[in-house]
Amino acid sequence: RRRLVTALARLEVGRMDDAHAELAAIHDEAEALGLPRLAAEALVERGEAEMQLGRFADADATLEAGMWDALGRGLDEPAFKATLSHLVLVGAMLG
Repeated sequence: RRRLVTALARLEVGRMDDAHAELAAIHDEAEALGLPRLAAEALVERGEAEMQLGRFADADATLEAGMWDALGRGLDEPAFKATLSHLVLVGAMLG
């Protein structure tokens, strides 16, 4: 959890690439350790980092995966955040 907070702080100060890499690592490690909430949160935040990096196709896929993953695990908060972010992204992509 501490690493997630650190990665989010990196996003806030504009260190997007570092944050994105860390969020991907946190997601993978959380999955391997059986920590579904942390994995879901890291996946959603990774999608948001991809949006900020201008990697819209990646963000679209990541946020959609995060939404379905969180819903499938019964994790309402990450599912809600992923859904909202995905809607914002799709709206921006459609103009």
